[in-house]
Amino acid sequence: MRKELNRLWSEFERLWRLGERYSALLNVAEIHACLEKLEPNLRREFESRCQSVQLTRDVLEAADAGIKRDERRILRVLSVGNLWNDDEFLLLITLKVQTDLLLAFLNARGKNLRSESDAKCLLAIKAAAESIENRNAYRQAVSLVRQNWRLPVPHELFVQYPKSRKNS
Repeated sequence: MRKELNRLWSEFERLWRLGERYSALLNVAEIHACLEKLEPNLRREFESRCQSVQLTRDVLEAADAGIKRDERRILRVLSVGNLWNDDEFLLLITLKVQTDLLLAFLNARGKNLRSESDAKCLLAIKAAAESIENRNAYRQAVSLVRQNWRLPVPHELFVQYPKSRKNS
């Protein structure tokens, strides 16, 4: 796990140097999300690194703009038609999880950034996933996410929809 954490931190530093604040913060947010699952020494080390990230006004504005952009993208994809493939669900899940992780990181740092579309995006993804036509594609996307996400990041979209129902 240390190797993946160091990889994410290096990517954060590279993007930060390039001025890509939003993309850089997504890496830190992913690290932050799994701190609870780390052994104590590793946790302290990476918690300290996460706390060292300077959250200036410009950084917070970049985070807010990036979150809004990604949420608009989610809603735009879901507004076109009613049948999606596993690649589209993979994109939707990834964007939503990343924005949620970033909001959680910022809130943990006392920066109460709010998202007006947060609940709308989550409900739209869940509704799409629960439709009979999309179930298999969603399940395939969740399987891919579980295989490809290298850290133990928790999120409610990582479950298999739909929950078992009597009349499905």
